Amino acid sequence: KIEEPKLFRRKVFFTALAIRMLYAYLICYYYYYQTGVTFEYGAADSIGYHKTAAYLSHCVRDGYIKYIFQYLNAYTMGLSDQGYTLWLTLIYTIFGPNLLIPRPFKALMSAYLCLVVYRLGSRTFGERTGRLAAVMCVFMPILTQICGMHTKEMEMIFLSILALERMDYLIRSKKYTFWNILCPIVLTALTFGFRTIIGMCLIFAFLMFIVLSPNDLVGKKGKIIVFAATVVLFFVFLFSTT
Repeated sequence: KIEEPKLFRRKVFFTALAIRMLYAYLICYYYYYQTGVTFEYGAADSIGYHKTAAYLSHCVRDGYIKYIFQYLNAYTMGLSDQGYTLWLTLIYTIFGPNLLIPRPFKALMSAYLCLVVYRLGSRTFGERTGRLAAVMCVFMPILTQICGMHTKEMEMIFLSILALERMDYLIRSKKYTFWNILCPIVLTALTFGFRTIIGMCLIFAFLMFIVLSPNDLVGKKGKIIVFAATVVLFFVFLFSTT
């Protein structure tokens, strides 16, 4: 007997969250015991993110908000190198520059990602396949491992999969409300702050999804409009990041 979807989603989320929270904190203390710091081995990028975000959080608290973007433009490699730093700056500004604070946020993202995969799989391949995909996601080692790292991989994966799921929902549900349209646009735009190529791939994936969809799902006029809009957005992002 298949249990209720609501109960299944609750079990998936809290099981995944417990696994990731436990690992994230245990591995931090392990690193501290081994190296004297809670960073992973060879943590050049992690240390850079932490120091930059800690410094910028002090700037925010002292009222030098305008200086943040001047600093980022001067000492980073562009927009794709600023998203994670700003995210850490926000966390540090609210909770303080503690290395353990970002871990629960990563664990929450990773646990919720299991539900996103469940929705995407169920909508595309059926309930049973969606549940299998969600369970595999819960116990996928890499999605647990990166919760204990101070890098931006978890945020990138979370934004990418969630953007794809919202794009899929928008087209399949045919509910073209303001929120349903805005959500995938915002999520895709946010990925440009982590990796430019991810945002470009999401736009291309959405375009291919529209073009290859059957006509009863997306009409010919809709395909032409979306194709034209996607091409325009592609060149806007391309020239804005060069």
